[in-house]
Amino acid sequence: MFYKNKYILAILLVLTMMVGGYALGIYIGQHRLEENLKNNNEDQGFETMQATKQDDREIVGKGFSVADIINENTLLIFETNYTACNDKRVEERKANEDEIGLNRQELESNFPEWDVYEFSSSKVILTKELDDYCPNHFILKDKDGMIVIYMPSKGENESRSIQNTQIPINKLPPDFQDEIRKGLVIDSLQEVEYFLESLES
Repeated sequence: MFYKNKYILAILLVLTMMVGGYALGIYIGQHRLEENLKNNNEDQGFETMQATKQDDREIVGKGFSVADIINENTLLIFETNYTACNDKRVEERKANEDEIGLNRQELESNFPEWDVYEFSSSKVILTKELDDYCPNHFILKDKDGMIVIYMPSKGENESRSIQNTQIPINKLPPDFQDEIRKGLVIDSLQEVEYFLESLES
């Protein structure tokens, strides 16, 4: 009887160990499976992020970023530097309808006479240097023997006549005649009027 009970007890102990081992195996297996799934998801996310960064690099490598295109709120600033008088003329405007969606390279081809100094979706600065006087100055020149008042235009070495005077150049002292033939630059219309009055008196 004692041996029979001992035998049954041993069988129960073996069965308990088997059931416990089976349960422990399932638990460990599930835990490892969850860790593997978690690691795989993180790796996939990392790969996706790497792919996105690579795409961005490829776009930037072409000279522009997806964000850097002109939109309807982009401010275009045109800066013209006049070397003859060291003045700078600045004009600002919003992007025109036909400029919306342009990247830096496309804008450069649309404005070949300008240098693109700064380019972003919020602001674009274009610069140009002219070896001339800005339109804030007045120039006295000789035309058909008479003094004519000119004003510089926006283009380089271009000017437009704004007033013909009745003052003949040959009535002036030789020094003034030479200066006017070269183009006498005066800073304001008030100074022009004062100068012409002094010639007539």
